Amino acid sequence: VDKGIEFPAAASAMSFYGVGLLVGRLLSGPLSDRIGTAVVVLGTMLLSSLALIIVVATLDMPLLYGATFIFGFTLSGADTAYVRALPDIVGTGALGLLMGVFGLGWRFGGATGPVVAGFLFDATHIYAIPFWMAIAGLLLSGGLFMIVSRPEQNLERILAMKRGLQRR
Repeated sequence: VDKGIEFPAAASAMSFYGVGLLVGRLLSGPLSDRIGTAVVVLGTMLLSSLALIIVVATLDMPLLYGATFIFGFTLSGADTAYVRALPDIVGTGALGLLMGVFGLGWRFGGATGPVVAGFLFDATHIYAIPFWMAIAGLLLSGGLFMIVSRPEQNLERILAMKRGLQRR
């Protein structure tokens, strides 16, 4: 809206975001099982970042709708992949505690993000700064996940599992 897009058209982008959330939630679990959770997490972080760059940079409505769909798809896909990844990284002994911490982090971001974005918009009259902060956060999150998840060890485990399944 701050870029001159009509309110109904901008609000319609949220419908594409919502459909993307639904599709991402349904497809990311099986995708994680097939190609690996670390690949899905890194891919969703990179695609989410690209989608937000498009949202910041474009006035083209079809491109904006596509970007909001991709953002919704990758955002919910990352949630599902993170849940799938936790037992691989830390085991199941403290899974409940870790899911509680993750949930707290997600809710904290959901509660503070709009407040910070609103404050920054009021101060600058553009939404680009909070979007660029979100992009930086997504890339940082993906990078930290790759460090913590030890993808080379997970890849070895996945390949060993696939070899075991092929022998049957």
